[in-house]
Amino acid sequence: RSVSVLTHAHRKPRGSQPESAADSHQKYSYAASFANTKLPDYRIEDYKKRLADFQQYSVREESGVKLVKDLTGKDAYTHLDPSLLLTAEQWSEIAVRKIEQPYILIYTANPPVSLVEFAKKLSEEKNMPIYYINDAPHPMKNGINYVVAPSVEEFVGYFKHASYVVTNSFHGTAFST
Repeated sequence: RSVSVLTHAHRKPRGSQPESAADSHQKYSYAASFANTKLPDYRIEDYKKRLADFQQYSVREESGVKLVKDLTGKDAYTHLDPSLLLTAEQWSEIAVRKIEQPYILIYTANPPVSLVEFAKKLSEEKNMPIYYINDAPHPMKNGINYVVAPSVEEFVGYFKHASYVVTNSFHGTAFST
């Protein structure tokens, strides 16, 4: 049997992701996050459809427990964010260094222009390149180097070895310390 995991249910599926998995699959979520306490009305039916076939739900926040109950009529469990299951030392042990010179890292949950502008000013002041972890299709634009789909080891390494991290993300903050 195969197992599918719900992650980032608030995002639309990518082209390779099926609209819904076959009934023969067992689907479970583990420490998923809706990233919101309330869903927009226009997304509710989509969420209901996508969550309907899950055998069990695990979310990170109590607000997620309520959302699952409202959307599916089923109970959900809360579990710690998976990024917090390891110590900083354990994450550090797997970190891979991809860039040798000092640099500024941008990692955002929602890319506000103000953070990017701040990073650009910091880059000019410190004379350091900017690397931005996101899903941009281009390797460099407007003086920013984009990092797309790094491995877990690379992801952790970008934070570990950055001289500065500009972020508005929980995970960006957690991996920056």
